[in-house]
Amino acid sequence: MRVHLVNCGGILEPFGVSAAHCPLGDGTFADARERTFRRLGLVVDPVAGRAEITGPALVVADDLWLTTRALRAFLAAVKGATEVTRLRLPQSRQLELFLPLQDVDVDEVGAIFPCAWVPAGTTTTAAAALSAPHARTIAYRERLLSTPVPRALFGTTEATTAWPLTSTVVMRVRHWVHVLRASHLAPQVWLLDRAVASPLRSSLRVLSGLRFGEAARVDAWKRAFVFRGARTRIHPSAVVEGSIIGDDVVIGPQAVVLQSVIGAGSRLEQRTHVNQCTLGPRTFMSLNSSLQACVTFADADACANNLQACVIGAGAGLTSFARALDTVLD
Repeated sequence: MRVHLVNCGGILEPFGVSAAHCPLGDGTFADARERTFRRLGLVVDPVAGRAEITGPALVVADDLWLTTRALRAFLAAVKGATEVTRLRLPQSRQLELFLPLQDVDVDEVGAIFPCAWVPAGTTTTAAAALSAPHARTIAYRERLLSTPVPRALFGTTEATTAWPLTSTVVMRVRHWVHVLRASHLAPQVWLLDRAVASPLRSSLRVLSGLRFGEAARVDAWKRAFVFRGARTRIHPSAVVEGSIIGDDVVIGPQAVVLQSVIGAGSRLEQRTHVNQCTLGPRTFMSLNSSLQACVTFADADACANNLQACVIGAGAGLTSFARALDTVLD
C-alpha cells in the first residue's frame, strides 16, 4: 500500500530547517518516519496538496510524527471504513502535555491529526483528505508515572507530576518546543520498540533483574535495558540506565547516562551527566558537562554545565561557562 506524504512547507525557526530534518532520538524525524513506513510495508510517494489520490492509500502530513504502534493502531481502526477518515488520538495525559501549538482539530473525544485513510475506489485530493470530516479514534494506552518536579519552577505545591509512559505517540511538529518535547518521549518509545522487537531477549533481561525489593528490582531493570551499538565503548565506572547508545559512541569514566538516546559517533568524556536527553550524531560533551531534558542537533559541542530543557543547534559550540537565559529579540 502507498502512503502519500504531503509537503506542508513549514520551516522551524530558529533552525531554518523543516521538521523532517530536526533531531529525534538516534536520527531525525524523517529517519523515524522512514523506519515506521518500512516496518509496515508502506511505499512512500511525495505529493502536493492538490494532487489526486485514489485509494486504498494513506495521506500523511510531512510534519507529523507517528510511531509504529500509533500507525498500526490507525490501520486497524479504519479497517472496513468506506469514507475518507482521519486519525484521532483520545484524550490523554500525552495530549494534555504536548498538544499546545500543534495546530490540529480538537473535539470532545480528542485531537484529530493530519493522517488520513482513503478507502479503495475513492478518489480525492491530498488536501481534502487531510481535512476530512470523519475521524476514527485509535486504540491507546498509557501508564502514568509519578515523576519528581521542581515546585518553584513549575509554580505548583505538588512535588511530583504524572508522566505518560507509552509508545503510541502522535505529534505534529510545528514549533521548536515540539522538537524538545518529542525528545522527552523518544527514549521511552525507542526502548519499548526494541524490547517488543526481541521478546525472548527482553524476557531474559527481565529475569536477570529480579530482586527481592521493589526498588532494587527497578534499578536492576534500568541497568538491564540498555541497548548498545557496534564498536561502542563504555568505561566500567560509568553508569548507563534505560538508554539507547548508538554506534561508535565513547562514554568516559564516572559518566552518568539515564533514560537517554545517544547518537552515533558521540563522545561523552569523564564525569559527564546526561538525563532524559536525545543527543544527535557526533555530539561532544567535555568533562563535567551536564544536560537535563535537552536535545542536540548533529555535530554539537554541548559542553555546558547544568543545561536544562534546551535545544542545541547543529554545529553549536557551548563551553563550560555558557549559560542559557530567557531572551526577547526585537
